[in-house]
Amino acid sequence: MIRKWKPLIMAVDSDSDTLTLLYSMLDGEGYQVATRRSAIDALRFAATRRPEVAIIGRPESGGDGTGLARQLREISPGTQIIRLVERVTRKSEEGSSRGGTAGRVRRSLFRHGVLTGEGRSSRPAPPS
Repeated sequence: MIRKWKPLIMAVDSDSDTLTLLYSMLDGEGYQVATRRSAIDALRFAATRRPEVAIIGRPESGGDGTGLARQLREISPGTQIIRLVERVTRKSEEGSSRGGTAGRVRRSLFRHGVLTGEGRSSRPAPPS
């Protein structure tokens, strides 16, 4: 069986539950995953490892991740950036939104082609 190589993904968010969720979903798809809580840590990591994809929520340093996205584009122009924008609505506050944070994250990652539903069968193999 030929295994597909999957890229290194860096997830950045100040919320440890969101990072755990992202790690579980991405690892389950076979990706190499690095999680970072702050913009500074994310930039240091990106400068040395050059992740193929960066998923940006709300970094610990504050703000909505716009500054981090701009800096990532400067130091790692080949990195695809996916922004997880928090949309707080009355429904989500009441807990009746479609899947809450997990659903929002999953839909965003499917839309960008990061999640495929293939699961562990596509575990990455190192490039030859």
